[in-house]
Amino acid sequence: MRLIEDCGAVLKRAWSVRLALLTGVLSALELLVAVFAGPLTEKLPPGTFATLAILTSVAAAVARIIPQRNLEP
Repeated sequence: MRLIEDCGAVLKRAWSVRLALLTGVLSALELLVAVFAGPLTEKLPPGTFATLAILTSVAAAVARIIPQRNLEP
């Protein structure tokens, strides 16, 4: 496996990468809320962060196949 030529630019600018990272953050938040239940769990329905993580992962997959002007050579 080889990295693409401009991998640094892709990591900084690609929406698919940004959304994938957001998915990871939301997944971690879902875990933290489950482990450290507190006042936050009273205000949010169960699975809120998991649902948001699913939506952002789908958005990342869609963003991966859409051309992005800031990444064109």
